[in-house]
Amino acid sequence: MMATLIPIPHILNLLQENAAHSFLIPAVDGSKTLYGEKGDVVANSSFHEWKLDVPSKATPITHIAMFTLESRAPFRDVFLSISPRLETLMLTQHQISEFLNSNITILRWIERSLLFLFTEYERLWVALATFHRGGFVHVTPFPIDYPLTLQPDGRYVVVVPDLTFPH
Repeated sequence: MMATLIPIPHILNLLQENAAHSFLIPAVDGSKTLYGEKGDVVANSSFHEWKLDVPSKATPITHIAMFTLESRAPFRDVFLSISPRLETLMLTQHQISEFLNSNITILRWIERSLLFLFTEYERLWVALATFHRGGFVHVTPFPIDYPLTLQPDGRYVVVVPDLTFPH
């Protein structure tokens, strides 16, 4: 049975439902980390300093859903508005890297910051990917409870596994 995505009203809206379903991440072996990236994706040194630059498990093809932020909210509330089971919303660093690199041209064009949920050392982290006019993507990790309230200025897109697809 497929789960139904019902975001808590007034925090997130599904980004163009048909377009959202066209994004997928191919199966990956988990060997890449965001800090080890070269080229268009540049990871903040915090990945290395906080020892987050570790390989992860292999993952199958993953369909993606994307949401836009519609009201002020901290990181945790943003993700809880999609599902109370945060573990269902996580991607690995290899998946995040694959998504960013595979869609770099499109993502540069929309000039939005992307939020991804991942885990390391049994803690939840948010990877914030910001696109710079210089043509590269800068990714910074934040603990999910980092005291930052995101503003609904049309700049943030939340990227998670699409829970309407069976896993």
